[in-house]
Amino acid sequence: MLELIIFPYIWLIFLITGVLIKGKSYRFRSYVLIAISIILVFSYSGYSTSILFLFLSLFGSFGAYVIKKYHRRPIDKLILVFFLFLIILVIICFLKYKIYFQKYFLFLPSLSYLGFRCIDLFISTYRSGESDFHSSVLQISFFPTLVMGPITRVANFKSKPYYNYEDVINRLFLGLLFLIFGNLSKNFVIMDDFKMYSSIELLNSLIMNSFFIYFIFAGYSSMIIGLGLLVGIKVPENFNNPYFSTSITDFWRKWHMSLSFWIRDYIYIPLGGNRLGLLRKSLNILISMVICGIWHGVTFNFLIWGIYHGFLLAIEGVMREYKISPLSNLPNYIYKPLKNIITFILVTIGWFIFTYDIESIIIYLRYLF
Repeated sequence: MLELIIFPYIWLIFLITGVLIKGKSYRFRSYVLIAISIILVFSYSGYSTSILFLFLSLFGSFGAYVIKKYHRRPIDKLILVFFLFLIILVIICFLKYKIYFQKYFLFLPSLSYLGFRCIDLFISTYRSGESDFHSSVLQISFFPTLVMGPITRVANFKSKPYYNYEDVINRLFLGLLFLIFGNLSKNFVIMDDFKMYSSIELLNSLIMNSFFIYFIFAGYSSMIIGLGLLVGIKVPENFNNPYFSTSITDFWRKWHMSLSFWIRDYIYIPLGGNRLGLLRKSLNILISMVICGIWHGVTFNFLIWGIYHGFLLAIEGVMREYKISPLSNLPNYIYKPLKNIITFILVTIGWFIFTYDIESIIIYLRYLF
């Protein structure tokens, strides 16, 4: 379904829809966008997936309604935990039994994004005591963000309509350019028969894999943001030149930012954030990144990827706390580029763990060295 994002008729539909709903009430705009989203899902995937997403959207709206109804009553926290448990259970079941569910539904990977949007809906309703049906359903079912984000917040849909056609053209051009670069990079990524390639080719494959992941993800995100602008919705930014980062901490401020901020707001800070000392802060970081890894898939490579990034972030936190900076005596024109290179190498190692299963990683390393 993701490929629909680049189809011209999708952009035409959103352009026409944006023009027709411009200046209309928020409720009217929401219902039109909900209808468009459901029709597009149905046209691509048929009855089963459409009914599933409609059901989950209504479930999210119902959960928000119940949380709002019992706001500031003795059982309000219990109700919040109940609905959070249900949506997390759905995500875990999907991740665990994805292959089975894919026999009956299309593009199910978006369920994990849907779950994150539901959690934001439930918690924001619990905190504010405010919710309405159309906002809730639109938060969960908005078509451009269904498959790969960015992870929206309820506030993104309630804010004042924002139209910027010049930015739409820039987003479209940049997105297409990135997708071209991504597909070119993919041609150099080696996925099997590692013994047929030299160490240089395998090393080049690791680097190209990093560029492939970035260009594809950032390209689609750019186009998704452009589609949102066509109908007056400012979808959150997702990337800010992450491969120019000078540390892993800096990388996670620039990579998949909607996910990074979601993890910060709904996992790291509720665990205690940095308020309970350095050791607890490091543990909170590690737990947050392990959850981030498992969210991508319930396999060992994703778990190890989460632990790897959590460990790096924790180490950087300790180094900052004790003002340890081994390279700081170097001239700035060497210091910063060197930090860029080191960070990119560490991120590339992470993408290697992310991309291949454990058995493939062992075989790959055997022929790489």
